[in-house]
Amino acid sequence: MKLITLLFVMSMLFPVSWIASASAADELPALHQAVLLSKLQRAEQLLADTQAHNPNERDVLGSTPLHLAVRADQVQIVKLLLEHGANGNLIDGRGQNAMDQAKSWSVWWMLLRWGSLPGMDTAIFLIAITLLVVLAFSVWLRKVKTEASLEKLSQDDQSGDSFRDAA
Repeated sequence: MKLITLLFVMSMLFPVSWIASASAADELPALHQAVLLSKLQRAEQLLADTQAHNPNERDVLGSTPLHLAVRADQVQIVKLLLEHGANGNLIDGRGQNAMDQAKSWSVWWMLLRWGSLPGMDTAIFLIAITLLVVLAFSVWLRKVKTEASLEKLSQDDQSGDSFRDAA
């Protein structure tokens, strides 16, 4: 009975997905591990040796350390990787580049400043936002024109120069 209780408590504290990701992290390259564990100093040490640790190295799923850092929204590690030559335009196994996976505007703008281009997902998002802005502007402009027309009509009515019968 105690063993079942212990197993239940352990399963609540450490879900199977966490255990699986922890064991999978052990099989990753060292730089990927440092990024996943949010160890900035360790990543700096690894990137100092450019011969042994490539910032564009891929794991078994096709993700680079930059993909992992962007997904985890680790701004400092993203900046560190970009400074050491990480390519934000590389596509991972899911067909996404780093910009597609950015969760915050700060990471997105940082990637853009370092030369990353929007991937397909980001491009679709930007097109949708642009269309919404254009639609909002056209609605606002129509409202302004309507209000101006109504104001002109009310001024004409007050001045008595409104419609007159020609007959």
